[in-house]
Amino acid sequence: KVNPELRKLQKRKNALNEQYGSLMQEQLDQLNSKLSSFRSCLQTYYKKRVKRTWHYVLLAVKEKNGFCLPEFTSKRGCFLEKAYLYSLKTRKNERCIPLDLNLERGSTILYGPNMSGKTTVLKTVYFLLTLVQLGLPLPARKIKLHYPGQVALSLKSPGDIRTNSSTYSEELSFFAEPMKDGAYILSDELFLSTDPANGVILSQIVLQFMAAADRVFFCTTHYPEILDTKNTVLCRMEDTDPDLLKKDGYDLQSMHNLMPYRITPVTDSDREKIRTNVAPLTTALLFDLDEEVKTAIRKHIDKTVSS
Repeated sequence: KVNPELRKLQKRKNALNEQYGSLMQEQLDQLNSKLSSFRSCLQTYYKKRVKRTWHYVLLAVKEKNGFCLPEFTSKRGCFLEKAYLYSLKTRKNERCIPLDLNLERGSTILYGPNMSGKTTVLKTVYFLLTLVQLGLPLPARKIKLHYPGQVALSLKSPGDIRTNSSTYSEELSFFAEPMKDGAYILSDELFLSTDPANGVILSQIVLQFMAAADRVFFCTTHYPEILDTKNTVLCRMEDTDPDLLKKDGYDLQSMHNLMPYRITPVTDSDREKIRTNVAPLTTALLFDLDEEVKTAIRKHIDKTVSS
């Protein structure tokens, strides 16, 4: 049996233990408070070490592949020198022609036939701008630009049967989105989703609006009427030399191998040449069409060239 005196001592012991624990906790709280600044320094230093390791990995990839880091400027625009899509360079049997391009504030139009590389140019610009936003090294020799706070891309779309939306409605929805000052806006085949007459009118209206806005607007088009739009920068994809095609063998692969995939400015003397361009008809002859169709195409080509 535990006598009352021993119970009293045990109770006293428990009370002292609680008091001791409380005093120790108070001392630990005071010590931790004084050490918190040192702990914060340690955490900050550790985070820097982690980031530094990540930076070393990125720089190793940059040096190995000859990538570059962007040079930022306050002037609106984007200058690309020897830029490319890395996936094209690493793909077997795929030609990768580096891109040289200078986009300024306002509207820039890239004109050219299908299969000349216009969409690839647009994808390359979009890909590089996205890499800049992520802070990653860039597959290019040099890039100088204002920081891309907003990047928007509109590619050709078949529409969406699930939402009952057409290609035209999707394109209009793209231009209805709010665009910030300094935004990079890229559009493939501007308003090809509607009839040519209205497509030309809409294209000219949008181009004039973007030309006056504080944005970089870069679009591709098939419409030759767009070449007369004022206050815009005009450029085009170079055509394949027809003589080289005939010399190398007139087929689709030879055309792909000889396609320049280069951008050149549009001069006044080029405009009439572009309007009478038969490159799309020549490309059509590379496919296995009915011979009667091919004959009609050749007649039209000969008539256009001779006139």
